[in-house]
This record gives sequence, structure tokens and C-alpha cells, in this order.
Amino acid sequence: DGDGTFYATVQDCIDDGNNADICARGWNNAKAAFYADVPKNMTQQNCQSKYENCYYDNVEQSWIPVVSGFLLSRVIRKDRDEPFVYNSGGSSFASRPVWRSTSGDYSWRSGSGKKESYSSGGFTTKKASTVSRGGYGRSSSARGHWGG
Repeated sequence: DGDGTFYATVQDCIDDGNNADICARGWNNAKAAFYADVPKNMTQQNCQSKYENCYYDNVEQSWIPVVSGFLLSRVIRKDRDEPFVYNSGGSSFASRPVWRSTSGDYSWRSGSGKKESYSSGGFTTKKASTVSRGGYGRSSSARGHWGG
């Protein structure tokens, strides 16, 4: 399962057969973790030098990067996933935020302080490799199992 399955939206997560509460909590937890980690008072130049998509937040009076989605995992790995774990319906899940780097790669915290393959300073970066394509009336979404 690696670091989890990537979902761009809560609806993508639900469409993949997951419970709506699990998906919503996974998204909310990942988003909260992301914004808690983002440097405060970034300039436009600073934000755009690290993240592909940024916007100006009038409340925070700062440029803020955009969360691209989240990774959801049912497998909790000791010493890697604890900061990302939440419980729903008697089961434990881990979710972590995913964002786009300036090179267009998807990035996320790997959960360990150690350097790993694909990892640099506790961050993992990969290009989206799996795309789920629906039939008539369904939209495409980047979704894949990523991580080590």
C-alpha cells in the first residue's frame, strides 16, 4: 500500500468504494496537516518558487499553496504514519496531503525522518503514473498507489 492511494477529491475517494466519512475525514485531516506545515507570511515569489499553484489569502494576508489531493492508507506503519492517523468506524486510517511542486510533480511527506528512495528531506516526489478513466459521463482522475 506504500504511503496510500491518491485521491484528488473526496468524491474520487467515495467513487473508489470508500465510506464517505472516511474520505471526508481523510481530506480534512490531510488539509489541516498541510496548512499547519506551510510557512506563514509567504510572498507570491516565495510561494511560487516551491509550489505549482498558489493563491492570495485575504484573511491570512499571505500567499498560500493549493492542496492537490490526499493519500489514504488503511495500513498503519509504526514510526511512519502516526502523525497522519485517525479512526473511523473502529478502523484506523492514515491520510497525508499531496501538493504539486514547481516541476509539476506530486509531493508529500513520507512520514519518516529518514531519507528513502524518491525522498528528500522527509518529502517524497513522484509523477502521477496511474490514471483512472471512467466510462460515458465519468471524468478522468489521477489515482494511484504511491510510496515505499
